[in-house]
Amino acid sequence: MELLANDLSFHEQFHTARDFHDAITRLMGLCRTAKQFRHQIYSHHKLPARCPMPGSPMGQVVGSFPNKSIERAFMRWMTNNFHPHQHRPGDWYECNGEIVTEIAAGYAASMRHQDVDCSLVSLEPTDWNYSPVKVVLRENDQEPVECKIENCWSVQTLEEVLKQKPIPISSWTDLQEESRASFAGLCFAEDCFEPLDGVPYSKCAADSFRRLLKILNRLALAFDTDGRRNSDGHRIYREFFTGDRAWFSDSSDSEKNRFRNELTFRIPGDSDSKLCGWHGKVRHQTLRLHFSWPIQAGEPVFVVYAGPKLTKK
Repeated sequence: MELLANDLSFHEQFHTARDFHDAITRLMGLCRTAKQFRHQIYSHHKLPARCPMPGSPMGQVVGSFPNKSIERAFMRWMTNNFHPHQHRPGDWYECNGEIVTEIAAGYAASMRHQDVDCSLVSLEPTDWNYSPVKVVLRENDQEPVECKIENCWSVQTLEEVLKQKPIPISSWTDLQEESRASFAGLCFAEDCFEPLDGVPYSKCAADSFRRLLKILNRLALAFDTDGRRNSDGHRIYREFFTGDRAWFSDSSDSEKNRFRNELTFRIPGDSDSKLCGWHGKVRHQTLRLHFSWPIQAGEPVFVVYAGPKLTKK
C-alpha cells in the first residue's frame, strides 16, 4: 500500500507559524505511525511550492518554527521522499471541480486505476479532513471513471486504515510466499523465484512484481461462462499489454532465436518445456517476470521465472 501526502491540504489555512508548526508536528507523528506498520508516507514534488499561510512561501514559514528539530525533520521528509509514480499519457484527473493531474490526489487515483492500493494523508486542520476523496478520471474519449480514495488526517484514522492492510513484505521469501498464497489464477513453477536469491532485496522491485502478478492474475480470471474474455479482460489487455509503455510484452523474434535456451522453461506438472517469451517488466534493477502465453479460459497461467533480465546482450 502507498501513502501520499495530500499537497492540496496545504492551502493558506494557517494564521501563524506556530499553528503550522503544530500541524506539521502532527504530520511527523503520522509518519512515525506509518513506520510502525512498515509503511511510509511519501511527499510530493510540488509540496514545497505550496503556501501554508496567505502570501507566505513554505520555506519562510518553516524557517520560523520554534522547534528546530521539527523544522529539520519536516524539510528532510518534504525534499527527499518523493514518490516515483508517473501518470499515463492522456490521463486527466479532476477533484471537487479542480484539475489534480500531476499532484497527489491525481497520483493516488492513477495508482488505484492501475490496481495499486493507495491512500492520501492530509494535514489537520484543513478543508480536506474527510474520507473518501472522490477523483474523476477522464481518459481520452472514454467515459469518466470515479475513484474513491481513503484519506487520513489523524493517528486514529491512519491506524484504522493500516490495520486493514497486509503487512508489507520485507524479503524475496516474503514475496514468494505471499504470491503463491494470493493469486489463485496463477500456477507457479517450484523454482521460479530462485533467480532472485542473488539479487539484493528492493521494496520498489518487490512492489512492482506484486503489481505485475495482480494484473496477470486478473487477466487469467477475466473470462465469461462461454470462455470469452470479458470487458475487464479487454481493458486489462489494452491498458497493460499493448502500446509503447506496456507493462507486459513478448520478446522479439531475434531475442527468442538468440536466447531460446534461456527463455525455455519446464512447465509445472508437465514433462514438456515451453518457450516463454512473454514477460512483465520490473524496471528497477532490470528484473523480469516470465509466464506462459496465450492466456485462455480454463487453461492455467504458468509463472516460470522471476529474476534478472534474461536477454541482456
